[in-house]
Amino acid sequence: MGVCTNKREKFATSIVEDLGLSRFFGVVSGPDTFGVGKPDPRQLSETVKAAGGRHPALFVGDSEVDVAAAKAAGMPVIALTYGYSKIPLDTLAPDALLSSFGDVPQAISEIMSKSR
Repeated sequence: MGVCTNKREKFATSIVEDLGLSRFFGVVSGPDTFGVGKPDPRQLSETVKAAGGRHPALFVGDSEVDVAAAKAAGMPVIALTYGYSKIPLDTLAPDALLSSFGDVPQAISEIMSKSR
């Protein structure tokens, strides 16, 4: 898994480390990591590559920028309703719209089984 954020890599890495989550993520990327930031889909694609992943990949986000970036990258996207979006995320038709992070694993399973 990887973290793909519009926070600078140095600060995002520090947050991930401070939360004790580093072991779960192969890469933490910000707009300075690859020279592009979301909604540019290259940041997502490069993050997937750097994490050692491959397509199909799936993105979990909480804003219209996240949904736009994932769609532009050709990735399924799960949107979380409690994030930073300035517009209702359901209007952007994410593959799943969730109000609880605890529902993410089941949604991933359902979305990925449809893409096979």
